[in-house]
Amino acid sequence: MSALVNQFQTSEEPHGTEIAKTTVQVGAVRYRQCSKLFFDANGFFLEIKFIFKRYPAIFIPWSMVKECRQSSLFGSRAVQLELIPEKFPTIRFYEDDFRQNQFYECNGA
Repeated sequence: MSALVNQFQTSEEPHGTEIAKTTVQVGAVRYRQCSKLFFDANGFFLEIKFIFKRYPAIFIPWSMVKECRQSSLFGSRAVQLELIPEKFPTIRFYEDDFRQNQFYECNGA
């Protein structure tokens, strides 16, 4: 998560479609029901308020998404995003949450 915060931290207020108290996986770490997502035409905001740590909000532009494919998260259908460059961890969202996004089509899911 720290690599994403270093590159994509934002102080801009999130806007767009909000999905609150959702679960995401960043790299190998899962953040269960402590994340907020906001989708807009330019990318997505991610805010994680973990029980022991709160991360600054990040904004990742859609142009940084290299690949989108079907995956799983806690045994449920999910979407996995691979970012550019590969040094960044993958990000997984529940498929139902990602489908609320009207701005980016995931052809691999």
